Amino acid sequence: MLKLLILKELESGEATGYELIDRIGRITSKKPSPGSVYPLLGELNDKGFLEVSIQGNKKIYSLSRKGERALEELKERERRLILDKMRFLMETGILSGESIDEAVNFVMKRREKRWELFRIKNWFRLQEALLKAYRKSPEETEKIIEDAIRMFEAIEGGKRDEDV
Repeated sequence: MLKLLILKELESGEATGYELIDRIGRITSKKPSPGSVYPLLGELNDKGFLEVSIQGNKKIYSLSRKGERALEELKERERRLILDKMRFLMETGILSGESIDEAVNFVMKRREKRWELFRIKNWFRLQEALLKAYRKSPEETEKIIEDAIRMFEAIEGGKRDEDV
């Protein structure tokens, strides 16, 4: 399951091992240990599912073409499994034939919406943390936010930390 979560997270963009641990922790509400993530990253890389680049002292992981294909195959396999379950429900008279595609699409969309809801939940957690920090020290919180905005702008502009 952790391998799938790693691939799924890298589908949205490259990340360091630490960033993956953090993102998966926010999604699942349980942070995986570095001792479980880093060996899997090595294994996925050895099997050709990932590409690794070095930036300073950080390894940046991204999906390779093979990894993208594997993730798509997993999604398709999941879709087929759901479809098989729906066919069984149809054959037993629990579900009508006309509603199978609709039901499969509903299940797949629900899964994607769940990922979005986890991200929204984490956005609200960030806002709550910022509000608490602001109440404690408005000036320091504003400085941290301004620094973060500059870093995001630097990333957006293609600059590295050393250039900021």
